Amino acid sequence: MSLEDRIHNMEQCNRCSQCKFVHMPKSQEFSSICPSKYQSRFHASSAGGQVISAYGYHNKLIEASPKMIDSVFACSMCGACETMCKSHMGDNVEPFDTILEFRAQLAEDGKVPETLSNMVKHLEQEGAPHGKRDERSRWAEGLDIKDARKETVDVLLHIGSGQAYSEKQWDNLRFIVKLLKSAKVDFGIAYDSESDSGGLAYEIGYRSVADKLAQEWADLVQKSQAKTLLAISAEAYSAFKNVYPRLNKTLSSVRVLHTTEYFEELLQQGKLSLGMKNTGKVAYHDSCRLGRRSEEYTPWNGEYIRVLNTMAVTDTPRKVNYGNDGNYDAPRQLLSRVDGLDMVELERTRQYSFCCGGCTGVKETYPEMADGAAQELLREAESVGAEVLVSGSSCCQANMAAAAKRSNSSVKVAYLFDLLADSIQEGA
Repeated sequence: MSLEDRIHNMEQCNRCSQCKFVHMPKSQEFSSICPSKYQSRFHASSAGGQVISAYGYHNKLIEASPKMIDSVFACSMCGACETMCKSHMGDNVEPFDTILEFRAQLAEDGKVPETLSNMVKHLEQEGAPHGKRDERSRWAEGLDIKDARKETVDVLLHIGSGQAYSEKQWDNLRFIVKLLKSAKVDFGIAYDSESDSGGLAYEIGYRSVADKLAQEWADLVQKSQAKTLLAISAEAYSAFKNVYPRLNKTLSSVRVLHTTEYFEELLQQGKLSLGMKNTGKVAYHDSCRLGRRSEEYTPWNGEYIRVLNTMAVTDTPRKVNYGNDGNYDAPRQLLSRVDGLDMVELERTRQYSFCCGGCTGVKETYPEMADGAAQELLREAESVGAEVLVSGSSCCQANMAAAAKRSNSSVKVAYLFDLLADSIQEGA
């Protein structure tokens, strides 16, 4: 697919601005859905604005000015615009796919911010946006985890670059390993042979790098003979379900699960149990990659045809993703099992969740955008009386926790497994 293939969709955008706002919001204060537009207050930063820019750029009506490039890459690719647009326009516009193709064209033309292009170069060299490949499994030293490159395993654990290289996250990783061992799960890791999922390179626009990384991992999964691919990283989980089908990569017949889903299964099977009481008022934030961006993508190779010389329709049935089938329930079910925990919902939840702005290189390239989006979420948490804002994504948790520290917010930000650490007990 290319921008040329998206002409029909781009021409369907009527600038209704539905991509910017929550449908039927509970309040005007928290009615925005697009972090980029919320921060910039500039139409070009919204999905509708980016579609117009893409159309103009493709047709050589405008050039890639620095401001236009910023309006494109300050977007965290959270996919909220897609959910909002489709609720109004069905699959006629699909702005997210256009933005993906726009980024791919800008990358091909060398019009990507230097910080992002350097991250991709590092991905090519080391299999991660930062850190050295031979340091990827330092967190696992002394844990005696099976090497999935040499032994068959039932469950192949994918760590993800964010947690593998952040020492602040290593306790979480070791806790997850401890629980898997306690539940007698036959699992292993790929140690330093694990690469980034390829999702980051794909979303920035570097298709060939994404393809190479995805193929490397798909080959390793197949050789492992694992029945389940267990993703700790929300970003990798999203890539396996939403990006790999776009790259025509298959993960053989393995089940792809996030740790929140898998540990809920273990609890249901009685292989783990919850014990200690953990009191407090907690709000769960649906991160984009665990939520709407984890909805499985189904490739479609049909064509649009004209009906009555006016309306364009698909010549064969096509699955349309609305963001409804993301991983929303498992994290809430885990939290609901903790005795004494008072769960409250944010105004914007599930497929209508507001993105924290911390992923896809936004935090590194446009830190003020990432901070502003996170501060908005902290305000939302405060408004519902939450004492703790919980995330199932370590990337989101790190961004929101840093924002809370900068603003002296009364809300504590916690990673889901940090919160569960005192409650989950080993064995039944």
